[in-house]
Amino acid sequence: MKHKPSGIILAGGRGRRMGTDKKNLRYGNKTFLEHAAELLRPHCDDLIISLQSDIQSLPPGFRAVFDHFPGKGPLAGLHAALKQIKQDHALIIPVDMPLIQPAMLQILLENRIPEHITAFEINGKIQAFPAVYPASISTQIENMLMKNHLKFIELFTLIPTKIIKGQPWKNYFANLNTPYDLKKYRI
Repeated sequence: MKHKPSGIILAGGRGRRMGTDKKNLRYGNKTFLEHAAELLRPHCDDLIISLQSDIQSLPPGFRAVFDHFPGKGPLAGLHAALKQIKQDHALIIPVDMPLIQPAMLQILLENRIPEHITAFEINGKIQAFPAVYPASISTQIENMLMKNHLKFIELFTLIPTKIIKGQPWKNYFANLNTPYDLKKYRI
């Protein structure tokens, strides 16, 4: 039987464009953070939230990790979390994508190849999240961060990547960054 991956929620953004910390926004009767935790919990054993700074309370069963490269965006959060996971791979979701569906996460895990990134592609563009990342790539990410190379597309050229055509899911990849996005998606 395959072991479950670590699960990581990236929640280190400052929320400047939103005007507030996105992890505390509401999605139904839960915060974005609580919703993301519920999405990961059935698929993952080791649960982590990647943050830039301290948090007042964590969802049950989660532990916090903090960026080693503050201000460098989601790549820095991914780096910090991958260095701390207990499994050889992790299922990653950002806190600001509440439309992700559980079936999308299952598809990623079913298609995972060891030592590869497993990600969706929508309209010819590889989606950084949700995705599965191997723990072994933390050194490559660290090298990128030290050179101030912060684009995931560069990571996808360095690490073998299993691509899943995600067209049926295209409406669920919304990254909510502004109050307009909340209205657009009726959140």
